[in-house]
Amino acid sequence: MSSHLQSQGSALVIGVNAFAPLVERMRRDFEIGTFVDWPTVILTQTMQTTAVSLFKLLPPIDNQEQLLDSRSLATLVRNVVDTHDVIAMMVEHRTAEEQYLNRQILGYYMVGRIAHIQKYIDSGAAQKFFPLAKTTYWENIQKSPLFDKARMTKLKFGESVFYRTRSERVFAACGNDSDFVTGILSDLSTFVHSIPPALWFSPSGDAYADTEQARDALAVWLRVANFFYARSISTVLRATNYETSDLLSEFLSHHKDVFSS
Repeated sequence: MSSHLQSQGSALVIGVNAFAPLVERMRRDFEIGTFVDWPTVILTQTMQTTAVSLFKLLPPIDNQEQLLDSRSLATLVRNVVDTHDVIAMMVEHRTAEEQYLNRQILGYYMVGRIAHIQKYIDSGAAQKFFPLAKTTYWENIQKSPLFDKARMTKLKFGESVFYRTRSERVFAACGNDSDFVTGILSDLSTFVHSIPPALWFSPSGDAYADTEQARDALAVWLRVANFFYARSISTVLRATNYETSDLLSEFLSHHKDVFSS
């Protein structure tokens, strides 16, 4: 394994192992009612599960004779970034009005998805509650003093919770590194399509080859994933006031910036 990839893979494992006890603690606290914010619980578990899946899919250290599943790795890294953006939106709030609006948007998205699925799978048994709840959530969203018609009308399609653009979300997280990170995310997107352009422009023998070049690119992807994973953990820690171990503090400190010396 390239030294860069080995370093980032090891860091991811450290972060996952150090955060795991707090994820379990949150689950127990929710069950006994000492931490009751369900969106934070489920989003934290989603992020942790994705991070575990990511390091399990990394190529073995010394064996480069197997195929490298770049598409799945790219998808998982993108999922880490997207889940971070939802956590930042639903857990961090500047005002009570913003918290209320964002939670209404989450509710609107969830009941809308359920109603959409029921309509096609079993329309006869579809529960009337979900379409009614969707209408109520949308009315609440429109009543918010923070409602921005130009940005938020697109939410009515129910396919996303984001009313800020990808560029705005990346800049909020990455600052001066935003352009480079945006380029990496665009590169990841070329792998996750059903017909991945990135692979079609490679020689057929190299499309899924486990090469040093492929591993170096994966190391950069993983650095981005570690950064967004660390930011998500920091957000959750602020919401729960859980204490951190020395190992977790070291992981968070090392990934405070996207790219550090």
